[in-house]
Amino acid sequence: MKQWLNPAAFGQPVTFTRGNESRNDLHGPSFKNVDFNASKLFPLTERTNLIFRAEMFNLFNHTNYGLPSATVANNNFGQITAANGYGRLIQFALKVQF
Repeated sequence: MKQWLNPAAFGQPVTFTRGNESRNDLHGPSFKNVDFNASKLFPLTERTNLIFRAEMFNLFNHTNYGLPSATVANNNFGQITAANGYGRLIQFALKVQF
């Protein structure tokens, strides 16, 4: 995902003048994230429980790209050069409740 927009469609305005681009009209790629949680309670005694918990963040391991460079004078203008967020994370936990 290198070039997000066409840099030839933009130009640097003349000094001490305003350009014609409106505010907030550059949009980056969408952010997609699915988190999942599963837990199970196991009774050990009458007053003691064991709780198992599994948590998964970014379950489908979807790559979320960052925003494109918005500086016209930059050589990377319109390019996405970084990812945003984390890859899949999984964690497990055991808890004794008494």
